[in-house]
Amino acid sequence: WNDGKDWGYQYCGFILEIEKRSPEKVTEYNNHIYQRFDKGINYREAAEYCHMIGGKLVIINDSKENEFIQELINEDGTAALYWIGLADLEKTKSASGFKWTDDSSCSYSNWAKTDSGSQPDCWCGSEFYGEIYKDGSFNDNCNYTGGSEGFICELEKKVTSVSIYQLPSK
Repeated sequence: WNDGKDWGYQYCGFILEIEKRSPEKVTEYNNHIYQRFDKGINYREAAEYCHMIGGKLVIINDSKENEFIQELINEDGTAALYWIGLADLEKTKSASGFKWTDDSSCSYSNWAKTDSGSQPDCWCGSEFYGEIYKDGSFNDNCNYTGGSEGFICELEKKVTSVSIYQLPSK
C-alpha cells in the first residue's frame, strides 16, 4: 500500500500488484548498478518497482552516462523505449518543469528533435513522464503502457570492494 506520494492530482492510495521480475540485464557504471527491464509497465508502476527494490528510475547526469544507457538498451533490449527518472510532476508543460526523481533539476537532457520541433511537447497536455529511445534521445509521454515501454532502475553500489583475510591457523 502506498499513500505517501502526490502524483499531481491529489493524495491517493493504491495497491501495486506486480509480478516479481528478473531484470533482463544487470550492469555497473560509475559506482551504480543498473537493471534493465524489458517488459512494459507504466511510469508510476516502474518508479514504484524501482523504489521497492531499493533504487530509482535511472537519472542521467551527463552525455557519457547517456551513452552508457544507450548501450545498455541497445545491447539486446527488446523494448522500443524505456522509462527514465525524468518527470514534470507539477504539470508545467515546459522543458524547464522536468526534474529528475531525486528532485534535482535537469542539468543534462537529450530531448529528441522532431519534424514539428523538439521534445518535450506535452502532446494533448498529458505527457509528463520521461523516456529514452534507443538512439539515446529523450521523449515525454503519458503514464500508460502500450506494452512497448521497458524501464531502467539505478541502485547505489553499497560495497565497492571486499577483502578476505585468512585467519592464522592454530
